[in-house]
Amino acid sequence: SGTTTLGAGTITFAGTTLVADGATLALGNYAFTQTGTITIGQGASGIVTATGSSGTYTFSNGITIATGGTFNLSAGTHALVFAGTTGHSNAGTFNTGTGAITFTGTGAFPIAGTGAMTYGGTMTVLAGRTPVISNSNATGVTIGALTIASPATTNSITINDGSKLTVTGALTFTAVATGVANSQTIT
Repeated sequence: SGTTTLGAGTITFAGTTLVADGATLALGNYAFTQTGTITIGQGASGIVTATGSSGTYTFSNGITIATGGTFNLSAGTHALVFAGTTGHSNAGTFNTGTGAITFTGTGAFPIAGTGAMTYGGTMTVLAGRTPVISNSNATGVTIGALTIASPATTNSITINDGSKLTVTGALTFTAVATGVANSQTIT
């Protein structure tokens, strides 16, 4: 337990990270990369927070928030990059703040869980994100704005039966070039 506040520079956590019950990981104004999965909480608490606005936070694998856990970056406006195929699963509190959000990589990226999730900034699904971002969160996922880039092959967002997705701002599709057999869908 306790609080770990990371200083300046570029910080990388390799492998699996657990923010245990009673512990807080406070991120600040620097570049941060998590190359493995990160689990927040063990059923009672555990917190990841951020302040400031400079530096990009990259999560190259999944984020799991256990019951009572909190992933709350709403005090900052950091740019976020989510990659990999493990996805996000929330049973606690999940809020990215209002910084830009980019999904990169290939393969399905599931968004799931029983706790509401807020991606407060503009979420961009890049052209190479194939095949899909799949939402099965029944409590609800809220996105500040959504941009789906012109796909190199195909890209999409799937809203599964029983799940909820709300876009509070603009919904933008970048047109596929004439004569290109690629597709973009929201289902």
